[in-house]
Amino acid sequence: MRLLVTGTDTEVGKTVVTAALVAAFRAAHGRLRVLKPVESGLPDDGVPADAGLLARCAGVPWQEANVYALLEPLAPALAARRQGVEIELERLDAAVRPDGPLVVEGVGGALVEVAAGLSVADLAARWQLPTVLVAGNRLGVLNHTLLTVEALQSRGVPVAVILNELTPEPGLPARTNADELRRLLPDGVPLLGSFPFEPSREPAALAWAGAPLLAAVRSWLGLAESGTESGDAPGSGDEPGVGSNLMSDDEQRFRDLLESQHSFPGPYTFKVICRNQTGTQEGIIAGIRQTTGLDVESSEAMRPSRNGKYVSFTLQLDANLPQDVLDVYRCLRSFESVLQYF
Repeated sequence: MRLLVTGTDTEVGKTVVTAALVAAFRAAHGRLRVLKPVESGLPDDGVPADAGLLARCAGVPWQEANVYALLEPLAPALAARRQGVEIELERLDAAVRPDGPLVVEGVGGALVEVAAGLSVADLAARWQLPTVLVAGNRLGVLNHTLLTVEALQSRGVPVAVILNELTPEPGLPARTNADELRRLLPDGVPLLGSFPFEPSREPAALAWAGAPLLAAVRSWLGLAESGTESGDAPGSGDEPGVGSNLMSDDEQRFRDLLESQHSFPGPYTFKVICRNQTGTQEGIIAGIRQTTGLDVESSEAMRPSRNGKYVSFTLQLDANLPQDVLDVYRCLRSFESVLQYF
């Protein structure tokens, strides 16, 4: 999977949707490269926020996800000029290597100038990357989406649209925009779906929310399903892939990841998807306690999927060592009713 993600504007949720696709891909298919080539507006800690989030979801240092980090929160070409920095196209090209899965996030909207005379849309065409357009689901999105689609298509860039829910309780425009977009979008430009309002920026939560859209993106790109795509998180109607999880089968690599990203001792949360069977939640918890001797508990009632075949819930573990998390992970793998765990 190789694609670029852009937006109809700034502050439409482009980064969180990109991060969710990255986290979901990593959960189902393993490593991929992420890139926010240029980011403007550095926080006090000096780590570009968007590149930092993408890197966490991909499991890499943020420096691998960014080429230029500019100080002022302005359009990148302007921020670079004010800072006395020349954005070199050759460096950007070198970062977009032609090998392997890659997700590139643009900056601002599709026509924002990134380097001298080149917009995000121009770069998508230059790098031959199909583009996912994130549209904030609010009043005005119809016009903004159609204008951006026209700009991308004029450059020969294949484009599909994702609506991003900006609030937990959408108003009338947001409730009607999806149907209108399906009616108005040009032939060959699909609306892949809506990304739900997701306040968390934790990779596991983003992987959960992004799994259905990842399947839709892969289908649009014409990629064969591998059997490990996750598609039955709440709000989806497809069967999840058996054994899809955020944890690598390489347990030493997973242990290193745990030790670098988690503070021990401390709580650790698993998200579990399983078949909707009587007593499933209680049986899983009892089995883990009996097998590992660890005290795990669920912090929420089971949530059914749209078709009612599957349920999800969280498990909380007060972990003292990475080994505790690994023991629960191995135990979850042994349950036939469990389809996903991350």
